Amino acid sequence: MLTVLYGVNSGTEICFERYTDQLNVAFVTTQGGETFRGNVSTSLEEFSKADFSVIDKLIICSSFVGEITKSLLDVGFPLSRVYCFDTYHVELSPISSIVRPRIDKSEILYAFYDLANNWITFDCIAYCILADLERRRLGKKYIHFVIVPDVSSEVDFVGAFQCHSESDKAWRLDHIVKSVFTCVPAVVGVSSLAYREEADFYTHRGASCFPQGYKSNAPVKNLAHAELLRPKRDGLDMSIFQAPPTAISLVSSFLDKYANGRKVVAINLRESDIQSSRNSLLSEWAKFCQSLDESRYLPVIVRDFYASLDPLPKEFNNALVMPQASADFAIRAALYQKAYVNMSITNGPFYMLNFIKGARSITFVELDDDNPCMSESTWNGAGYTVGEDVVLRDNDAQQIFWGRDTFENIQQAFARLETVA
Repeated sequence: MLTVLYGVNSGTEICFERYTDQLNVAFVTTQGGETFRGNVSTSLEEFSKADFSVIDKLIICSSFVGEITKSLLDVGFPLSRVYCFDTYHVELSPISSIVRPRIDKSEILYAFYDLANNWITFDCIAYCILADLERRRLGKKYIHFVIVPDVSSEVDFVGAFQCHSESDKAWRLDHIVKSVFTCVPAVVGVSSLAYREEADFYTHRGASCFPQGYKSNAPVKNLAHAELLRPKRDGLDMSIFQAPPTAISLVSSFLDKYANGRKVVAINLRESDIQSSRNSLLSEWAKFCQSLDESRYLPVIVRDFYASLDPLPKEFNNALVMPQASADFAIRAALYQKAYVNMSITNGPFYMLNFIKGARSITFVELDDDNPCMSESTWNGAGYTVGEDVVLRDNDAQQIFWGRDTFENIQQAFARLETVA
């Protein structure tokens, strides 16, 4: 049987040496006439007239894999006998294993995350859930998240987003919002627009949109935590988040090297300059780490991303620090899934844990009526009942401890969770 090499270049040299018997070999290039070791290549037009039944395999030695494959299919060559020389792994790959499936654009829901009214924070977690609920309601297969800036090409729009500098907004979009979006299994694309009116490219073409009837000149209200209460009461599944497979693989490899069968206790720290009174009590968490039986548990520390490059107090010397999870939220989500238990005071990145199937967590909540973010009325308005576990959670091993993260409270909460199967 004959082997055909399509393309003449350095890859052809390797294929010829490794993947042919060097006797029954023919060479094809699109235009023909190129020479390889004294052999003149046949053009695609001439090749189309050949007897394909005598060809065992055709190996594409070119970076134009998709274009060449389409040309071969157009002349009737069977896809099952087409291979690609992968110069990255230096190996052959069947084309059938790498051809990207056609996407049906009618199966896409376009979800507009409008920065005129939505925060560049982990509030985007609730937004993702609401978008996925709408996707399921409409029977769509995919979500394309479109980030709409509070910047317009029109003179009558005023963008005045709060809290962050322009550079910090850009950083947070990449490391918080976009990273959270990648943890939604239905995601098929994440786009950032240059100005608001670019969103009309999608909406004017009759695409399915979330929020319904979205228009760039009419920002909708912030879609956050309280909006989840009704679908929860209706019994809808909101545990939608999964870390991407590569993140799971990286974290699994990392933990395999250090855990040695021990249960991973992931401790997420808040160490922010904003409302610093809400920060984690580092000395208390260090004391808890020291109290754990090192033969049974491995404490893994995930620092606040703004403090992730600072030295950790020496009292944490028996804990493993995972800086990658501080900077890359997909890695943090993978750790959430792999850990025996995740522990933290209430903070943005920890919120996703309520919506990951099977994840276990303890969240410490201290009421503070002098802080609008932590007052009892704020918690009540978000659907929490003080003294009880939150309604919006995936399972009974996701627990709230209403109190400060003191050593005694951390120990008590950990002992209570240990009784949950």
